[in-house]
Amino acid sequence: MTHKFRLRRPAVGLAALAAAVGTVGLVGVATGPAQADVLPPVLEKFANCPVQNPDVSSCYYIETNYTSLKAGSFDEMTSTDPIILQFGAIPDLFNQTSIEVPPANGAPVLQASPIELPGGILGIPGGGVGPLQAFITPEIVGLPELNLDNLTTPTDAPVMELNLKAKISNPFTDALTVLGTKCTIGSNSSPIALKLTTGTTNPPAPNTPISGVPGTFDFSDIGSGVIKVTGQTVVDNAWALPKAANCGLTGALNGIIDIASGQANAGPGHNSALLKTTIYQASAYDVRWALAAAGNQVADAGFEDAGMGPWECVRQCGVDHGLGNARTGTGNGWVRNTENWNDIHQTISVAPNTDYTLTGWVRTSASNDNGYFGVRTLDDSVISEKKFGRLNSYTQLSVSFNSGDRTRVEVYGGVHPTWWRDTWAQFDDFSVTAN
Repeated sequence: MTHKFRLRRPAVGLAALAAAVGTVGLVGVATGPAQADVLPPVLEKFANCPVQNPDVSSCYYIETNYTSLKAGSFDEMTSTDPIILQFGAIPDLFNQTSIEVPPANGAPVLQASPIELPGGILGIPGGGVGPLQAFITPEIVGLPELNLDNLTTPTDAPVMELNLKAKISNPFTDALTVLGTKCTIGSNSSPIALKLTTGTTNPPAPNTPISGVPGTFDFSDIGSGVIKVTGQTVVDNAWALPKAANCGLTGALNGIIDIASGQANAGPGHNSALLKTTIYQASAYDVRWALAAAGNQVADAGFEDAGMGPWECVRQCGVDHGLGNARTGTGNGWVRNTENWNDIHQTISVAPNTDYTLTGWVRTSASNDNGYFGVRTLDDSVISEKKFGRLNSYTQLSVSFNSGDRTRVEVYGGVHPTWWRDTWAQFDDFSVTAN
């Protein structure tokens, strides 16, 4: 049966590297930390990549294993704790650059541990003990910008541009609570702007030029769609240290932080940053494929998300919340009408040429004799479906199908009332898993 009359809700260097590992896109893959549990080890780092965006062609995981910062009057700050950047990228082939996309599952773009301030909050040698001990934690403002053309050859042009602010805190005492929880050096409107290069800088005095180290491509995991850039050091010593923000009630203590950090002498030429990094890049296609071959491909399978979640309607359908109609949990899908085809459906990702099983639980009104549960193409051609009649209680239905050359399909359940009779069906606990 072909179900018609469908009504939908609106729903570089980089280019060269992306092309090397694939740029084909899928959509509909749910993201979240649990993805790492179903991804093969070589792809686990990319569990937070926003691959449900069909335009994202590459996933990035950048790990810094050594950080050195010199800012204002503070002595050199160093840390070997990892700083992680993770995001997806849409290639802009016309401009030979990319559009970065943050994780869509709430994971942070940047993860960093606190870095101790030498000399404590006042920057006094030997003064960073007890209540004067202080730490900064980098926080990203906006999204990073990458220029992969500059990764492996010495160049003064930036490899990566980062806008940051540094949160000030003492995680071991309450001594700095007077500063509040939002006290930072730099702000969203005036961040620390780093233009990190593998080449040689040209800073204003009194700083002198410093050089980074180009990375080396590692193709040992190219079979899994992953490229690494190892042994890279990026530097910048031409940036200015912005003023403090949100320290104390209504920012009343901003000036104390500014004085302590030597703001009067912290303009360009008085600060430096050095990061040793490894860049991991994966084809978003391979990440999607791995996710589509493992686990339940149906998002919000139990209709528990707010509103409609990822589900869509043909004519009259919806999601009940807390009405006692669910099989499990508190939510269920429904369709109801007296005429025409009505369904609830969702687009999911699948791996090509793979056998799958769709299951779901359905119950109906006594008037139903023309219900259908199944899988179809995006242009409404049925791949596999099962007709169902009256189901007085929730009954599990099952359909097997092969994805063929497709990477996206729709799962659906619906009814086509006969003789203008008021007919409804309720749905819960959908599942699509590879056999």
